[in-house]
Amino acid sequence: MELHNTNSNPANQLEQLRRDYDELKRKLEKSISQQKHIEKKLNESEQRFAVLFRKSVFPAIVTRLTDGVIVDVNEAFEREFGFSKKEVLGKTSVQLGINPNVKERKQLHEKIREDGALHHHDIVLYSKTGEKAYYESNSDKLVINGEEYLFNTVRNISDYKNAIRKQKENFDLIRIAGEQTKMGGWNVILSENRVYWSDEVAAIHEMPAGYAPLVEDGTNFYAPEWRDKITEAFTKCVQQGIPYDEEMEIITSSGKRVWVRTLGEAVRNKKGKIVKIQGAFQDITKRKQAEQELRESEARYKAIFETTGTATLIVGEDTTILMANNECFDMFGYDPNQLAGHKWTRFVAPESFELMMENHRLRRENPELAPRKYEVKLLNSKGGKRDVMLNINMITGTGTSVVSMLDITERKQAEDQLLQSKTNLEQYFHNDISADYVVSQSGEIVSCNKTFLNLFGFESKSEAEQFDIANLYKNPQTQGRNGSGAKTTA
Repeated sequence: MELHNTNSNPANQLEQLRRDYDELKRKLEKSISQQKHIEKKLNESEQRFAVLFRKSVFPAIVTRLTDGVIVDVNEAFEREFGFSKKEVLGKTSVQLGINPNVKERKQLHEKIREDGALHHHDIVLYSKTGEKAYYESNSDKLVINGEEYLFNTVRNISDYKNAIRKQKENFDLIRIAGEQTKMGGWNVILSENRVYWSDEVAAIHEMPAGYAPLVEDGTNFYAPEWRDKITEAFTKCVQQGIPYDEEMEIITSSGKRVWVRTLGEAVRNKKGKIVKIQGAFQDITKRKQAEQELRESEARYKAIFETTGTATLIVGEDTTILMANNECFDMFGYDPNQLAGHKWTRFVAPESFELMMENHRLRRENPELAPRKYEVKLLNSKGGKRDVMLNINMITGTGTSVVSMLDITERKQAEDQLLQSKTNLEQYFHNDISADYVVSQSGEIVSCNKTFLNLFGFESKSEAEQFDIANLYKNPQTQGRNGSGAKTTA
């Protein structure tokens, strides 16, 4: 580093050198810290993206929209359909037999290509073993490096479909309703109107070490769109002593654009007059690239986060909701901004509070101790209680979790109605004044009511069960077991 100072006293020059070195060291350390922070954020973002896709509780698949060839699947897909990732890559769902309906698949792809998305679509798919199941499908078109892809998640709704079917059947029977850095130093001796660069600053400009341009020539290295701004900042520093810290682009001697951070501050003499401007200069191109990658990663992460087809939260170790997607509004009536920053405990029904707090604690002590999937009751924006199935995964190395929520209120209500219907039927059966009974095809009694027991002289239900009904009617004039006994009337 070449240093210039109008003071010829060697001791003063040495002291100034030390100060300049300490200042550069401080700024370099700060810059390195910032770079590491950016890199850390980028890594965290990519990790969240990977967790959301790989560890999502719902099967997810990425295919090329042009030909339907599978390019990626998550772990839930492998579990759900019984195929390994290696088995499916490079093939289509038709070839694998997952969706053999070629005509329907073509129509869905055409609609997604036209509209960009298709949500909440019911579809029938098949596993590796040929098992048929009903799914709710959510598909979104993504463009990656200029090529169109289809991101699709599915949710097995077979239980729901079966519950509806059973409910209908029950109603029919009983008629009851039943989810790293470069930096240098510089200074301007105002009386000389010349900029003295350190070797690092010269290298950033792709100029030889020791190069010291006039202020105007130094300014001309800045890209045209930034020259007015740097001129204004430098002038205010010279005239008013206002320091500056700006990020701009320069064009090096070879014509390459480089992002830089330039800092300047005024130096006054004993009389308070500004005699020099000094500062630091840093190549921040890599940081800018990292920031751009971070933005892109965040965009990808957000795209996945918002298109999972299920209400999803990112929850901190202290129970604070860090993020919420738009599906939360559909489920609970809360805008994501109304959830972010608040404790999730605010939205839990009293009867589920202790269970959720205990599982939250256990999951952060040892994830294996807490269930990944369990049912709770949560409160919507109107204070109503909703039955919700939680699916929770921890982000590796953090105290943060990804929580997917599935509203099962309607399913629970259907189950309750089915249970009530069964109870009503059983009560009717056992309290009927008529002698009611159920027999197997072979004629053995498998169930009967009290009137039947009394009528035919059985002392208990267990005594009547497995008895052949035909034996009761061999002699209509007698009552009893095996065709003999007391007289019966009908």
